[in-house]
Amino acid sequence: MTSHEFHGVRLPDAVSGHPALEFCNTRAGWGEAQPKEYLSSAEAFLLWCLERELLRDDTVARLRERVKDDDVAAEALLETALELREAVYDVALGRRSGRPWEIVAGWAQRARAAGRLVPSDVAQPSGGGLRGELRVLGKLQVWLAMLIASLSSASLFAVFTYIKPYLTDVSGLSTSAVTWVLLLFGAGMTIGNVIGGRLADWKLMPTVIGTLLLMALLFVGFMQFGAIASVAIGVVFLWGLLIFVVVPPLQIRVVEAASEGPNLAATLNQGAFNVGNAGGAWIGGLAISWGVSYANLPLVGATLALLAVAVAMLSQALDRRAVLQPQPAE
Repeated sequence: MTSHEFHGVRLPDAVSGHPALEFCNTRAGWGEAQPKEYLSSAEAFLLWCLERELLRDDTVARLRERVKDDDVAAEALLETALELREAVYDVALGRRSGRPWEIVAGWAQRARAAGRLVPSDVAQPSGGGLRGELRVLGKLQVWLAMLIASLSSASLFAVFTYIKPYLTDVSGLSTSAVTWVLLLFGAGMTIGNVIGGRLADWKLMPTVIGTLLLMALLFVGFMQFGAIASVAIGVVFLWGLLIFVVVPPLQIRVVEAASEGPNLAATLNQGAFNVGNAGGAWIGGLAISWGVSYANLPLVGATLALLAVAVAMLSQALDRRAVLQPQPAE
């Protein structure tokens, strides 16, 4: 079997395209006296998961840091992975009864249950106590996550605070119609919250970045075509949807970044959203006082959304750098 080097670890080349079969191929020569073992450490297993896109960059970086400092956790992770791999191999050969099948079925049931209830990659609290809660405030990624939350919220409220005069003066809707449009905005928020949770479990930071970019484009469209009532109504619905698509991944992001003490960080993240609420309303009012018309106010929201994109891209780049950084030898 051919192989290649991936961030300093030798891994087998992909041959089947199926994750389960590729997992089995991390051991070459199953029937031989001296098979080739590619998953010789917990770090090798995590890097294999990263290359196969089974885990996100930030998750791999966090887990590599954890197993580096905890030999027991590293040994347990590798032992579990190898046991599951052997069971998958036995099942793939047609041995569909007995312990191998029970192991695979058991892990499948756990994954299915986790997928129904919560995103599968959320960091678990480590029980660091008050000191651990305070220690995470020294992590740059925690503050970047909260800054993204503030900027995304500010992009919303810089315009939403003045949505009534916008819809009546620019879009030509009646005051009574505004109530129904806001109800539509709320429906979009509800749908967006559900979609955001699903997307966060799939690709967390790409979801944040992509959604904020769409919001910026939506704001530009709102500025260009907001005078058309039907377009304005549709934009308001999509606006509510997009702003709440980004909320679940941002909450997960700050909890994962503060895995040693997530309670305080999660609480502060809600405060970050509220700072954005107040700051966005102030920025929007300031823009109006400087002569920006209601029709052009969405441009302020677009600018704030793009600032949030820039911070999110910086945060993602730091994740990738942490993953690529070689771990010190024991």
